[in-house]
Amino acid sequence: MTVVGYIDELIVKAKKAQSIFAGYSQEQVDAAARAVGKAVFDNAEELARLAVEETKMGKYEHKVVKNRNKPTTTWHHIKNKKSVGIIGYDDEKGIVEVAKPMGVVGAVMPVTNPNMTPAHNAMIALKGANAIIIAPHPAGKKSGLKTVEFMRAALKAIGAPEDLVQGVDVKPEDAIAASGALMALSDVCVATGGPGMVKAAYSAGRPAYGVGAGNMQCILDVDADIKDAVPKIITGRTYDNGVLCTCEQNIICHESKVDEIILQHSKMV
Repeated sequence: MTVVGYIDELIVKAKKAQSIFAGYSQEQVDAAARAVGKAVFDNAEELARLAVEETKMGKYEHKVVKNRNKPTTTWHHIKNKKSVGIIGYDDEKGIVEVAKPMGVVGAVMPVTNPNMTPAHNAMIALKGANAIIIAPHPAGKKSGLKTVEFMRAALKAIGAPEDLVQGVDVKPEDAIAASGALMALSDVCVATGGPGMVKAAYSAGRPAYGVGAGNMQCILDVDADIKDAVPKIITGRTYDNGVLCTCEQNIICHESKVDEIILQHSKMV
C-alpha cells in the first residue's frame, strides 16, 4: 500500500468515528476530552521515561510534570465552555451562534514533546467534536504511538469510538510523505515544529494552524519584582533542558536594573 493510501484509510476511519461523535451531547464530548487527558496524566511516568530514552531530549522528572500538568490545565480551561450545538446568542444583532465540528484534524508532532503535545491537541480536537490523526516525529514515534494507545484505550473504556484518536505508523523514510498526505487530506491541520513544517502546513491547501520555533522575550520593567521574576525566568529557560519553544530566550530590561538582575541570578547558580 502506498503512503497516501494508508493515510486515506486512517481518514476514512476517522470520518466514520467522527460522524458518530458529532451526535454526542456536550457532556459526552467533555467526557471524551477529559478521558484522553487523564490517560496521559495517569501514565505520565511511563511516557516520560519512554520519551527521554527514545528522543535523548529533555529531562525525565520535568516530562513527568508536563505530562500531568498540561492535561490538567487544558481540562480546567475547556471544561466549562460550550462547544456543541448552540453556544451563544447576540440579541442585538439577532444572531444565534452554533458550533460545528471541522471534521478530521491532522496533527503533526514535534520530537521535543512526543506525549504532551498529542494529549493537548487531542483534548482540544475532541472538545470540538472532531476526530484527530496524530503523526509523531520519526525520532519520537514509539513514545508518540504509545501516547495514542493510552488515549484510544481511554475512549474505549467510556464507550466512545477509538478511531477518534489515531496515530500514523510508518517507516522513518516515509514520515515526510505521510505528514504531507495527512496535511492535504485532513479537514484542518495543526503542525507543531520547525519553520519548514509550518510552511508545508500552510501550503497544503487546507485550513492550518502552525506553531513554529519560539523566541520568548522577557521584559522586566523598572517596577518589576526582580527577586520574584528572575528565578522564574531561569527555571523556564532550563525546564526540560530547554527543549520547549516556550522557554524564555532573553531578558530586556532598563540599564538601571542590570546589576540587580545579575546579582539575583548569581544567587541561583
